Amino acid sequence: MAPPIQPKALEPPSAAQVLIDRALLAEVLTGSRNSSRKRLALPLHKTTDEPVQRLINAMQPGTYIRPHRHREPPSPESILLLQGRLWLITFTGNGEVDASWELERESGRFGVDLIPGIYHTLIVTQPNTVIFESKAGPWRGHGDKTFAPWAPEENAPEANDYLDRLCRKLGITYDRR
Repeated sequence: MAPPIQPKALEPPSAAQVLIDRALLAEVLTGSRNSSRKRLALPLHKTTDEPVQRLINAMQPGTYIRPHRHREPPSPESILLLQGRLWLITFTGNGEVDASWELERESGRFGVDLIPGIYHTLIVTQPNTVIFESKAGPWRGHGDKTFAPWAPEENAPEANDYLDRLCRKLGITYDRR
């Protein structure tokens, strides 16, 4: 028997106004803890045609987010940390680390704004990490991001090794349990 297919995202709330509070975050966090991907998104935009895509993304340590960029169509992206701790890493076109920032609200570093076309990934280092992300729409399905050709696919056997090598290179440690 095949394992059940787990959603990448919840259905957007139907209300015209959505309060982003601890109860909403708890719902998305529960889903991320139960996901084999160790993350789950909650879109706040009601349709994929909206010009601004807004999401709550709950993540656990060990989730692998393949480096990617938003170039076609060009989409700037803003990421704000709501709780937890993570690293945001940007790369050159050939896969070399360009910049890295540890985001942690208490440190005063809690967000990054990216222009279109920059390869980036996130490494989650604290359980129950949540971000708010916003980027230009409309969402075009799998075509909204271009994955880095030098990074393994999400479910590839070498994905964990790539994540481990990147962490060692940057001195990032966390408990992957």
